[in-house]
Amino acid sequence: MPFTTLLGLDEQACELAGHGPIPAELAREIAADATLKRLIYDPASGALLDHGRTTYRPPAALADFVRARDVHCRGPICGSRAIDSELDHVIPYPTGPTSAENLMSGCGHDHHAKHAPGWHVRARPDGRIEWTTPTGHRYYSDPYDYRTHHQPAPESEPAPAAAPPPRHTHPHPGQRRERPRNCSTNSPP
Repeated sequence: MPFTTLLGLDEQACELAGHGPIPAELAREIAADATLKRLIYDPASGALLDHGRTTYRPPAALADFVRARDVHCRGPICGSRAIDSELDHVIPYPTGPTSAENLMSGCGHDHHAKHAPGWHVRARPDGRIEWTTPTGHRYYSDPYDYRTHHQPAPESEPAPAAAPPPRHTHPHPGQRRERPRNCSTNSPP
């Protein structure tokens, strides 16, 4: 139901899911006893842009988008696959929205570390995730860059055989890990 119709400012046609079109007056009557969710869509394409802050769990399409964007856990120095990770609100729900800009993939370890005392995490406008440790050190996790990670092999060389990526496990204390490509300690530009 368009918001203007809900407010009684116009009589645009409404649709009752599973039943079809209904008059605006009946739609307002049903809405009076309903729990409403805000959906913002692009009027040109009809594509859903935002589904509001009232939903904790992202819809499947949003969850798929975030995992495809991240590819890996967005924790510092972590290479866990996003497909095996949890989706976490950077600004905790319900204060932060359930949106692509406020969701990140995080393995269980980094998801819980984010909430530990002294840790601060924020999403930057450029898509980087900034992690500040209890000691004040900053680490930046970049979104996956499909341009640099999927360069085609030169035609003269055969493409290497694809192997499934290994499942990630966190090392025991003291064990050193190589920093994945998506993490840096450099300040953003």
